[in-house]
Amino acid sequence: MHEYARRMQALRQRMAERGLDAVLITTPENICYLTGFESQGHFSFCALIVPLEGEPIMVPRRMEDSGVQARTWVAISCPYEEVEDPIQKVRDTLRLYDLSDNRIGFEKDCWFFTAVQQERLFALSHETSFVDCAGIVEAGRLIKSDLEIEMIRSAARVAEAG
Repeated sequence: MHEYARRMQALRQRMAERGLDAVLITTPENICYLTGFESQGHFSFCALIVPLEGEPIMVPRRMEDSGVQARTWVAISCPYEEVEDPIQKVRDTLRLYDLSDNRIGFEKDCWFFTAVQQERLFALSHETSFVDCAGIVEAGRLIKSDLEIEMIRSAARVAEAG
């Protein structure tokens, strides 16, 4: 848990440096890095909203929400139903948590948040200023913490033994 808190704190520092009030993370490996959530269903939309202050919010498919509850530390989840538009759900969630009239970073260079979805979110969110923040999570992934280095060494020892 401490490692996730460190990662979140470092992300928020980069957000503050860029003048972002929140970020919308849609790349599966970045969501996993920040929360521990891994999905088999990369074909369906999933997002993590990280405000500069306060609790992060997951927006998964309802079918995936049990995984969010069981395998992450994230306390707030706003799942969308199969018949709902996930982009509309993101917009509604931003409004619900008073984030919609802010400067929000998004991963423009993300295979899992298509240009069509991005345009739809922008059209639904006239009050929001969206800013490309591609690479903001990856910047934290570049430098490994002591715990991450120890885990890598441990995995290497297991591989060597095999």
